[in-house]
Amino acid sequence: MEWRPLAWLPGARVIRLVGLGLLVVALSFVADTLLLPLAARGFVGAIESIMNACVWLALSVSAGMSAWSILGVVGQAAEGLITSGRASVALTVLVAVGVLAAYGLQRVLGYPGDELSDPADAHANLDAEVDEEVR
Repeated sequence: MEWRPLAWLPGARVIRLVGLGLLVVALSFVADTLLLPLAARGFVGAIESIMNACVWLALSVSAGMSAWSILGVVGQAAEGLITSGRASVALTVLVAVGVLAAYGLQRVLGYPGDELSDPADAHANLDAEVDEEVR
């Protein structure tokens, strides 16, 4: 069964615009209820971490630690964060999102140097190129 466009429907454009509007409203609701509180928690957590780091740095300097000792402690803490399970999961998710984004972009833009991005038409396109070379 072949897909037919809704051009014959009198209000097809209006229906599409209403559907798009409903999608925007639904995504806005999801962003408000899920992402906004998450972003606020992240922002507050970042401010708290920066304040704790400043206090730790001031106490370390006042206790007489050298710069190399401070950098060594910071390096050990960074190593502990990077090798944790949460960081591994976060990096895996970021890589997966990047791969999916690259695949989607490749599907949207098509194959490099190919006018027809439909793989089913690749054989016909190759035959046309061979016919041109023979002439």
